[in-house]
Amino acid sequence: MSVKRQDILLDEDMNPQIEDGDFVCGDSDSQNVNLILQSNKGDFKASPEVGVNMISFIKSPIPQLKALKREINVQLKNDSYLIKTLEIRNDGTFDLIFDNGY
Repeated sequence: MSVKRQDILLDEDMNPQIEDGDFVCGDSDSQNVNLILQSNKGDFKASPEVGVNMISFIKSPIPQLKALKREINVQLKNDSYLIKTLEIRNDGTFDLIFDNGY
């Protein structure tokens, strides 16, 4: 069984969740993966190579789904996530099942 990663949790607007004047911490694997998928390279100062930028792949004149799938695999593997299932459809929707690798 894998160990869940813990971090400060973000709300829908990407702001830290706060309860009783303190940050809310919890299982952050899904949040971490979502951040990697949505981010552009350079968004994280300490790790400038992190980021898939899914929007650019999907909104390109010819959706580059094969390249997107490869980039997701590379980025998540670099953060020690193991992809069990990744299916990307032409409309940009996808199914992703992963394990955190710990």
